[in-house]
Amino acid sequence: MKVKNINANTYRVLDEEPERILTFYKWDKGKGQSLKDYITEYHGITPTFIDPIFSRNGYYQNRKTGFTWVEVEGLAYTYTSHKSMFDYKLNQLNQKVHSSREIDAMKELIKLNSLSSKAMREIRQAVNNHRDQYEFRMIGRGVVGVRKRLKAFKEKHNL
Repeated sequence: MKVKNINANTYRVLDEEPERILTFYKWDKGKGQSLKDYITEYHGITPTFIDPIFSRNGYYQNRKTGFTWVEVEGLAYTYTSHKSMFDYKLNQLNQKVHSSREIDAMKELIKLNSLSSKAMREIRQAVNNHRDQYEFRMIGRGVVGVRKRLKAFKEKHNL
């Protein structure tokens, strides 16, 4: 019989946050600013720096204690809002992606308002999540375009 490791399923991992931090860090690397100083500036507060546990870029949570931390390029840090941010991002990742036909059907059901209040609340939440995801994608596309134009401008003017 196979025995399960005592620490199995202790940690949850999200990778999005460190990659975003690194992307912006590389963008401003020419300033001669250390990663520690940049992380402090990025979050607007001084986080608590700790010893890295995994030594891999990632956003981690200990399921048993609820402790959350970020590891970026050999640095690990935490601050009080990580738990709520982690839970929010995990919730967003777990949202079902609906097709446009499903969204149109849900909008019609909202207009009819003929289901139970719990069902109507779930439908409204699904439509709102879909709208939020759409807006985030549009913002992301806009940012990519601005970065491309800025990079072209810098190359053109040798900045």
